[in-house]
Amino acid sequence: MNIYFRCDSTLDIGTGHVFRCLALADALKKDAAEVLFFCRREPADLRNIIVKRGYRVVDMPWFAPIVGFDLARGNASYEQTEFEEEDLFFLTKWASENI
Repeated sequence: MNIYFRCDSTLDIGTGHVFRCLALADALKKDAAEVLFFCRREPADLRNIIVKRGYRVVDMPWFAPIVGFDLARGNASYEQTEFEEEDLFFLTKWASENI
């Protein structure tokens, strides 16, 4: 079974989400699941903790038009929609090349 997590963390937000994903990953790993994380590189991201826990991290491309845009606190703006479409495009392309 392959499990994929999409999560980011910054100095301001996302740390809890990453740790919840890691807890799920650890539980699934016990059932021989292959776990992979998709994350953007951010200042003070938790990539090193994810890797130390034994998981592979795939770098997501940086979405330049909304540097600093906070999806968790944003609204249904154009930037959020474009951000989500970029993620979907990247993940679909990655899956078609790797799965």
